[in-house]
Amino acid sequence: MKFYLFTMFIFFYSIGASQINGLGKEPKPIEGLKLESFGYPVFLGREQHASFHLTYPFSSTFSANLNSFYDTY
Repeated sequence: MKFYLFTMFIFFYSIGASQINGLGKEPKPIEGLKLESFGYPVFLGREQHASFHLTYPFSSTFSANLNSFYDTY
């Protein structure tokens, strides 16, 4: 029982510490790079929907965009 409680304590502590402080070794995000993504899980009819949108601005008037969509019905 003590091992179970100790394991649960370590598990929840590590989740809480990573949510507040991060792991410290994460790469810095590239300035201006944006990634937006969206997806649905597999439903009873094997229906899936997912997409992402990647944007990188080179200047105030020029940017590169990459869009991807995946749909099954």
